[in-house]
Amino acid sequence: MSALGMPSLVLMERAALCVSAEVERVVEASGAASVLILVGPGNNGGDGLAVARQLHLRGRKVCAVLATQARGETLAHQLELAERHGVEISTTLPPPPTQTMVVVDALLGTGSRGTPRGTIAAALEWLALLDPGRAPVVAIDLPTGIDIDSGRVHASAVKALVTVTFQRSKPGMHLTPARAQVGEVVVADIGLVADPVADAGTHIELIDPERVSAWLSSLPRASHKGRRGHVGVIGGSSGTPGAAILSATAALRSG
Repeated sequence: MSALGMPSLVLMERAALCVSAEVERVVEASGAASVLILVGPGNNGGDGLAVARQLHLRGRKVCAVLATQARGETLAHQLELAERHGVEISTTLPPPPTQTMVVVDALLGTGSRGTPRGTIAAALEWLALLDPGRAPVVAIDLPTGIDIDSGRVHASAVKALVTVTFQRSKPGMHLTPARAQVGEVVVADIGLVADPVADAGTHIELIDPERVSAWLSSLPRASHKGRRGHVGVIGGSSGTPGAAILSATAALRSG
């Protein structure tokens, strides 16, 4: 934002558009009658209110529940926009739904640390009582209650059907036990531009099957193993050679 002069509200609107698309996909698949958005105090909550406004303007039945009285500047701006556009805003959690309802987790984002407390914890306890079949969850950036770096999961953590994260996936989502909480991970491109100097030595990328397939398909088909580079695996210990054997076998089978 500072390097390119990109306003945070523009990025937030882009992020919300990506989330809204995934929410509508879940709504259509589940036959949900409504969407409930749990709104936290920070930018994650601001994303949630922008999603509420967008879905409301598309004719969806939406209610945004403010889980806390704390409101940052960006959240306050999004709340004013939502109210001006006629979005239903509440400060009280409703009774369990009798019809299918998609829940959007916009409580805490990647900046959160530690165990959720106070009214955020109360919102998580309410969510945990719902039937997942009747209340599928779409999480914004990450399910509330998981540690985005370590993959640690707090007792009340959200279990999402879909997690929409922005620009890059996050390491904790792919670690046990958090990976059981995130559901389908959708990485949405919102137009962030990486700084190659600042990112040098710190960039983490997920090696997925598509990336491996692209690497292998780029190798000359007629080349033999002596021209494809060499792999040395240093690992394992007495009685625990499994990781080293798996890595070496993968290298062998890939040529």
